[in-house]
Amino acid sequence: YPFIWMIPFFCYQVVTSGMEEPGWRGFLLPELIKKYGVGKASWVSGLMWAVWHLPFVIPMYWSLGIAMEITTIIGFIAAIIAQGYIFAWIYQNTHSTMLAILFHASLNTFSMFIIGGTKDPTVAVIPVLLTWLTVFIISKISDKKTFVLKV
Repeated sequence: YPFIWMIPFFCYQVVTSGMEEPGWRGFLLPELIKKYGVGKASWVSGLMWAVWHLPFVIPMYWSLGIAMEITTIIGFIAAIIAQGYIFAWIYQNTHSTMLAILFHASLNTFSMFIIGGTKDPTVAVIPVLLTWLTVFIISKISDKKTFVLKV
């Protein structure tokens, strides 16, 4: 996609996908944290968030065949669970739903402009691995119980 479309696409993502965040991070995550603590809440909200997206994702990759469809869905779920962890970390360190909205829009925008134009679904492995690398780094620099940065 032409680079010039990135800004309008980002704005579109803020108003569409970003508007999931008042529900996911503004409401659900704090409630899950009260019930389970931040560690378990991050994984539970990530899994719920992944399942929420399946009706959108399944038809998107249907033409690739069943084997690739299953592989893609597994990779998608793995990435979204990891992103749920990252979003929980962002929320715990900022308590900002607006930052979650902007981060969500950024993830979708960069995904579209980095891997969206390719016909090779194996390219999607790169963002999944980078997302899990981010989770690993966050887990090393943050308090395990609060997810707040160690100072």
